[in-house]
Amino acid sequence: MSRAAIALVALTTSVLICGCSTGSVPGTSPSAVGEPFFEVLISRATAAGADEEQLAVLTEGAANGGVSYEDTQAQLQRYFACLEPLGFVVTYSEDEVVAEDYRIPSYAIQSPPGSDEDPYANPAAVSCLTATADFVLEARATQPEARNAKDAFFATVRPRMEQCLVDNGYPMDPEWSNDELVEGALVALKDDVRCIWYTY
Repeated sequence: MSRAAIALVALTTSVLICGCSTGSVPGTSPSAVGEPFFEVLISRATAAGADEEQLAVLTEGAANGGVSYEDTQAQLQRYFACLEPLGFVVTYSEDEVVAEDYRIPSYAIQSPPGSDEDPYANPAAVSCLTATADFVLEARATQPEARNAKDAFFATVRPRMEQCLVDNGYPMDPEWSNDELVEGALVALKDDVRCIWYTY
C-alpha cells in the first residue's frame, strides 16, 4: 500500500466496484483562515514541526478554499528530495480519484536496497514527511472541498445502489445518509451481492 493510501484512509476514494465506509469530515467550507478545519490542521502541523513552506501552503489553502493538487505535488517533491539522501526509493502510482475533477497524488516508498526496514517507520523518513508534506496531504484528502467533490459524485451512483438493494431483498431507506447507504451495501457485499460502485 502506498504511503498516500495510508495517510488518506480517512477519506481517499476511488471509482471502484467495492470499498469501505468512512466517517464524516469535520469542518465547514474553507473560505478563509480560521475556519475550523484549517484552524485545527494548522495548529496540529505547527505543533508537530511542519516547516514554514508547508504551513504557508496550508494557510494559502485555507484562504483559497482548499489545498490545490499542484501545491500538494510541490510539497511531495520536497518530501522526495528529503528522502533521496537517505536511500529510499520513491515509486509513483496512479492518482487517487475522489471525483472526476478531484484527484490526490499517490506514491509508494521502498527501503534502501538490502534493508527490510519499514520506510514509513524510519525516524528520518518520518521527519521528512512531517516537515514537508504530511499535513498538506491530509488537507488534500480530507478538506471540505474533497468531501463536497465526493458527495457530488456519490449522488450520481446513489440511485443505482438503492435500486440494487431493493431488487436483491436487502433493507434500504431512502432517508439514509450516504454513509448509511454504503453500510447497507456492504452488508449485501458480504453475501457477494454487489450493490456498491464507489468507496465512500
